[in-house]
Amino acid sequence: MTQMNQNDAYVLVLDFGGTKLATAVARIADGELFGYQKVATPASMGAEACLSLILSTAESSLEKSSVPSDMIRGAGISFGGPVSADGSKVVLSMHVRGWENYPLPALVSEHFHLPVRMGNDGNVAALGEWFYGSKAIPDHFMYIQISTGIGGGFILNRKPYTGQGLGAEVGHVKVRFEDAAAYPCACGSYGCIEAVSSGWALARDAKRLFETGSKENIFYRTVKETGECSARTLVVAARDGDPEALSIVRSAFSSFALSLSDVITLLDMEEIAIGGGVAVNSWDLLEPILKEKIPNFLQTNLRGRTKIRLSQLKGTETLLGAAKLLDI
Repeated sequence: MTQMNQNDAYVLVLDFGGTKLATAVARIADGELFGYQKVATPASMGAEACLSLILSTAESSLEKSSVPSDMIRGAGISFGGPVSADGSKVVLSMHVRGWENYPLPALVSEHFHLPVRMGNDGNVAALGEWFYGSKAIPDHFMYIQISTGIGGGFILNRKPYTGQGLGAEVGHVKVRFEDAAAYPCACGSYGCIEAVSSGWALARDAKRLFETGSKENIFYRTVKETGECSARTLVVAARDGDPEALSIVRSAFSSFALSLSDVITLLDMEEIAIGGGVAVNSWDLLEPILKEKIPNFLQTNLRGRTKIRLSQLKGTETLLGAAKLLDI
C-alpha cells in the first residue's frame, strides 16, 4: 500500500460526466488516487438523481481511501458542461436535464463540510494533463479529447484560460458549413468538430453505413459478429481494411487535424495532448493522419513547432485536474 505522509494534502474529487460518474481522493503532490469509484450516470433520471448517486459514491471513496479526514483540504468538481465564470454554478448540461443554474459546489460543500471548487470538465482536464502529464513544463498547452463528445481546454502563460467563463469550447470550432456534411450539433449549432469527429458522430455515420452499405463488406460482418454498431466497430472495420469505414474515419480525423491546425495558427501552442476513449482506442489510425495533414494545413514557419502526443493519464485527467483546482 502507498505510504501516507502527514504533511501530504489530499482532495476529494468528483467527476460528473454524461455517461459516467467518478470519485476518488487525490494526493495533490503526485496525483495518486485513492478509493477510486466509477458508476454509470443515471442521465435519464435528471440532475437530482445524479447528485444523490455521486454523493454516495464519494462517501464510498472516502471510506475506501483510508485517508484521515484532517488531511483532506477540500473537494474539487469536474462538470461535463458549462459552468459560471466564478465556478459557483452549473450553467447547463447538454446531456442531463435539471442542471440549469444549479449551485452544485454549495451543495457538495454542505454535504461534506469542505471548501469546494468547480470547473468545466474540458478546462479541468487540461489542468490535470498539463500538471501531471506534462509536469507543468509548457507555458502554452492544450488538451483535447475525442470521447462521446469533443472537449478540452487551454493553459496559456501557465494559467487556465476560460475567457468570460465559457471560453475554450474546442469541440464547437466549425469545420463544416452550408453543405450536407454540416451536421447539427448537440450545442444547438451545426458543423462543429464534435458533430463530425466525436464518438456520437462516428456512431451516426456507422449506422448510416450499416443501413446503406454492402452486406458483403467487413464493417457489416463486424456489426453482425459483435452485435454492436458504433464508433468502435467502425474503427475496427477501418483497421481491418474496409474501404468505406476507412474513408469515414479518415475524413473525421482529417477534420480533427484541421481544427488542431487552427489552434496552432491562432495560439502557437508548445504542446497538445489528446485523450478520450475514441482517440486512445484508435491512435494507430489517428496519429498518422495528424502527422500527414497538420503540416499541410499550417504556414511553413509553424510546422514542427508543436508537440502532439497521446494523454498519459489513462482517463484520470478530469479527477486530477479537479484536485489542482484547490491549488491554483
